[in-house]
Amino acid sequence: MTFQPDSYPMKGFLSINSEYDTGPYRIGTGVALLLIFPLTGLFHSIIESSQFSLCWFKTITGKPCIFCGLTRSMSCFIRGDFGQAFHYNPFFGIAVVLILLSSAVLIADGIHAPGLTTRLYSLFYPYTWIMIVVAAVLSIIRMFL
Repeated sequence: MTFQPDSYPMKGFLSINSEYDTGPYRIGTGVALLLIFPLTGLFHSIIESSQFSLCWFKTITGKPCIFCGLTRSMSCFIRGDFGQAFHYNPFFGIAVVLILLSSAVLIADGIHAPGLTTRLYSLFYPYTWIMIVVAAVLSIIRMFL
């Protein structure tokens, strides 16, 4: 399966030939992603004390999804409490790596590598369903941890 720019499924933000497909928007998005880390550390006490869940999956099934506890685990990760971070969400490391890589790619694309996100999208697009299945399997594993 080859990637055709005309068949790019994303429309609007960060899509090809949109008003947001410029360097400053990509740099801003990359920096905004990096702000997740200091914000979770800054609001640690609020995040830690909250018992409220926004997860509809957990509300319905009573079991955590792959994203449940991710904000709390990020907050613990920022403080260096890796054991507690793992307790809240065993897959927090994957999220940290994805956030760091995504922001690095967006910032690099905005500064000096135009088209990098499009090239990476064309590389990973054929594997989208594999990634969805892996996420589903990880969710099932998470239910029993």
